[in-house]
Amino acid sequence: MKNKLGLWLACILYIGCIPVEPQIKVYFDPSGATYLEKIPLILRVDDRIILDTVVENSHVNKSLLMISFKKNRNDGVLFAEVNGKKELIKQLNEVSIKCTDVFLGYDDHSLIFKEARKIEIEKKDKHIPTDFKQLFDSIKASSGNKYHQINFNIKEGDCQG
Repeated sequence: MKNKLGLWLACILYIGCIPVEPQIKVYFDPSGATYLEKIPLILRVDDRIILDTVVENSHVNKSLLMISFKKNRNDGVLFAEVNGKKELIKQLNEVSIKCTDVFLGYDDHSLIFKEARKIEIEKKDKHIPTDFKQLFDSIKASSGNKYHQINFNIKEGDCQG
């Protein structure tokens, strides 16, 4: 009986000592993109593409699980490219033994609004009349994705399920 208990304890200790590769889950919420119905999303680890897809924008605020992967020892950096805009998301050598959840979003209007507001105030100070909507539309049409931004939030913790 003692041998079985000892063997069982040894197995539990052995399993507890096996190194666990960190799990990384990437979620994407497309609802911040007001003017896009389909949003191209590419995720890279270093130069290796791990996800290349197009996300349908339902304009409902919810995070969609895009990919779940185990971090390899040699993985360096996680990059996201959304609608042609690129962003370094996480140095993977900083990922702990536990799980990491990366929440991505895309905003295609807030910075345009800020820029239009800034120009409107400058013109107002010079007593030049402006039509804010026309100014906003002009910046939106001429700037491509210059005023777009990738938002991200990283949460680390214990692995759930």
